Amino acid sequence: MATDKSEKYEISRVGAVPVKNSGRGQHHKGDGIIYLGNEPFITTDAKEYGKGYRLTPDNWGKIDADAKINRTDPMLQITLGEEDPGRLRLVVISEDMFVELLRVYKENYERE
Repeated sequence: MATDKSEKYEISRVGAVPVKNSGRGQHHKGDGIIYLGNEPFITTDAKEYGKGYRLTPDNWGKIDADAKINRTDPMLQITLGEEDPGRLRLVVISEDMFVELLRVYKENYERE
């Protein structure tokens, strides 16, 4: 199951910098922050479960509120399964973020 060490490993997989005290501090919230250059870009919250995770408006609302405090966009990392290999890793982002990422991807893809 989830431990501080495994949480740090999961957020490091996407290049996030861990938030001290896992977001319980006054200045930064969430489990990790992804930076673009020196600017905070995405706040990630990592969840690890053996079999499943239920996403609700309330738990997404907390992730979104933490991101707003950090002036970033929210992201949820979900890791399902007990051991590697075979763990399922998913990322949940808002539709607005997905559309923006798709736009940037298409801009760069069409240049080639």
